[in-house]
Amino acid sequence: QVQASDCDSPNITKLEYSIVTGNYESIYAMSGDSGVISLKNKSRGIHKSPHRLKVAVSDGPHTAFAFVNIKWEWSSQSTLKFQQDVYEAAIVENSTKTVTVVVVSVVGAELNEHVVFSLLNPSPLFHVGPTSGAIQTTGLRFDREHQDHFQLIVQGRSETTGAEVRVAQTLVNISVLDINDNCPLFVGLPYYGTVPVDAAKGDVITKVHAIDLDSGENGEVRYELMR
Repeated sequence: QVQASDCDSPNITKLEYSIVTGNYESIYAMSGDSGVISLKNKSRGIHKSPHRLKVAVSDGPHTAFAFVNIKWEWSSQSTLKFQQDVYEAAIVENSTKTVTVVVVSVVGAELNEHVVFSLLNPSPLFHVGPTSGAIQTTGLRFDREHQDHFQLIVQGRSETTGAEVRVAQTLVNISVLDINDNCPLFVGLPYYGTVPVDAAKGDVITKVHAIDLDSGENGEVRYELMR
């Protein structure tokens, strides 16, 4: 995973990640929201390792670039797997409660095998129980207008003494559900209009424009002439 920050207000900018060059034969995929790089097509990846990807992050007007070096290595086939390749969950924005969002679990673990769960891309907003696999919020507030989606990479690792180390990984996609917590804002204030002396009924004098950062019906804007 690659991460970037922007000093502008999150209400103004939203970062979008992408792979620019180096992704021959589309071996890799990159999440535009989270910056997570995942394997898409492994058929020829090992034969051309290492790979050097040029990645970009953009807020619209501005773009920054970085390089990611990826090396492939042979490893023994692990029989430890998560029950799902991808988990889906949701949380409500502005919540500061510590709640369990989803529980991940592995199959193929042997009797008395000690499996430890961890986040490969740690976030201050989430915590995973090392033995339970329960992904919980930490009590920090979620702001959907700042970030409406999180993608966590969870690893399960066998740490039984004297046994071969086995690992498994899965993705957890967490959506932040919107609540109506933003007021509409007029854009381009102040407004002026000019009325020609020969104006007819229904002629357009000027146009106002407002935005609401909420989504769906919560973000719909209705106009009304007050006086």
